[in-house]
Amino acid sequence: MTGRAVLVLMLLMVVSSSAFGSRITVLTYEWPPFNFEEGGEIRGISTDVVREVLRRAGIEADIEMCPWARAYRRAMEEENVMLFTIARTTGREEHFKFICPVAPPVKNVLFRLSDRKDMDVGSLEDARSYRIGVQDKDVLHQLLLEAGFEENRSLFPVPDNEQNLKKLLSGRIDLMAGHDLPTLALLKGMSQAGDRLEIVYTFDSFEECAAFGRKTSDDLVEKIRMALEAVQKEGLIENSAKRYLFD
Repeated sequence: MTGRAVLVLMLLMVVSSSAFGSRITVLTYEWPPFNFEEGGEIRGISTDVVREVLRRAGIEADIEMCPWARAYRRAMEEENVMLFTIARTTGREEHFKFICPVAPPVKNVLFRLSDRKDMDVGSLEDARSYRIGVQDKDVLHQLLLEAGFEENRSLFPVPDNEQNLKKLLSGRIDLMAGHDLPTLALLKGMSQAGDRLEIVYTFDSFEECAAFGRKTSDDLVEKIRMALEAVQKEGLIENSAKRYLFD
């Protein structure tokens, strides 16, 4: 082997080691019971799964909590930045490399207050005449925009769904686009009864995943995906869900 070939081989080994040996950044946001901060610790169904998957893959990571829209933008634009929990939709495929699933399916819905009997929402089209609260850049925000709903007319984005829920409870919006378990967890945290809300419309369900932006190497994504497949076979997702939902 020539000296030049040896040098090239050494460089490839360094690059390979760097790709899998360095720390990656992992971003998440407040979305109990899947990802949330409690007592200074980031916990949740998806959090436990992601931690174990990265451990199995031999990848060190710093998990950071930040607002959803910021986490979404950073993961999409930066290299080696993972985001969880994110719904896998057709519109997001061009921006992300998905690793699925890291959580059980979530029911995506429109909520109203149970005592708003004046509202009749038999279809998505019926919802156009009402004020709908959405979380900025959330999957339901994107789906409603694609369906022709307009911001500041029928859609009113806010940074997080806790604000949406407070607006719904106070009558400042008519409907809230949200997710079943996370919204009920928020309601419980506000010391509100679960029967205060009623589902009036249900969207399609999506896989709940982790994802990297397109700048991240396929090799790194595949290594993590293989580790996820291994823990799925061991029932880690189901066991994590039982621990947070029923313990």
